[in-house]
Amino acid sequence: MGALGAFAQTPNRQNSSLQNATYTVQTVALGNYQEALETAASLRDLEFDAYVDFAMFEGRQFARVRVGCFLDRPSAEAQAEFLRGNVTAEAVAVEAETPAPSGVCLRREVGFALPEVWAEHSSSPETVAYRVEVGGEDAYLVFGAAGWEIAQDAAEAERLMLAQREANPTRLASRLRFQALNRQGGPVLALESDFGTLRVARAQLLWQASGAAVVLEGAAVVAYHATDRGSGYMPETRVQEGAP
Repeated sequence: MGALGAFAQTPNRQNSSLQNATYTVQTVALGNYQEALETAASLRDLEFDAYVDFAMFEGRQFARVRVGCFLDRPSAEAQAEFLRGNVTAEAVAVEAETPAPSGVCLRREVGFALPEVWAEHSSSPETVAYRVEVGGEDAYLVFGAAGWEIAQDAAEAERLMLAQREANPTRLASRLRFQALNRQGGPVLALESDFGTLRVARAQLLWQASGAAVVLEGAAVVAYHATDRGSGYMPETRVQEGAP
């Protein structure tokens, strides 16, 4: 594989499902419920999937303002890193006890750190491939319903793309669609859902399919998956025991 190991990220092959644990980002825990509702509303005005739930700690009830649903902890940590200092004073990834109101869960999967030379090789409505060059060596990274895959040459990339197109992408939610927006002078990846427009990341949209997108995020090319859990939850009514 040679220089490919210098930039290719090993895909996360954890088989997340709707029955497994999900994660969220906690921004603050407040003793005042009305203040928590106002904080969540302010975040929703900024197009974040914010909500309030409760926790009892040492005989006191706290209202926790949380953002989003994520299918693994690294995806939640990436959102927390973006929120912290940019949008909220604090943000930490935690396991979720209550679903976010949109009913949408996200997973972030890094494809590759940017080499000096890279370009889109080929794309279709179901899959996309990128050619990268490091140390004089070419390699290809293919993304589709099966996630990121590495090919050593263009012919193998085409075979992987064909296999991805023929696979049934049942884990991609057909009603969900990513879109590119401009917010605060920069590109933003957003998701259109029944709940409205949800801000996902500060990133430039490169390619998308139903329920999936590939973006340029900082110095990496990253994929986002969206899974529909169904909307209509009422997270404010549930009380959890434990630290706020």
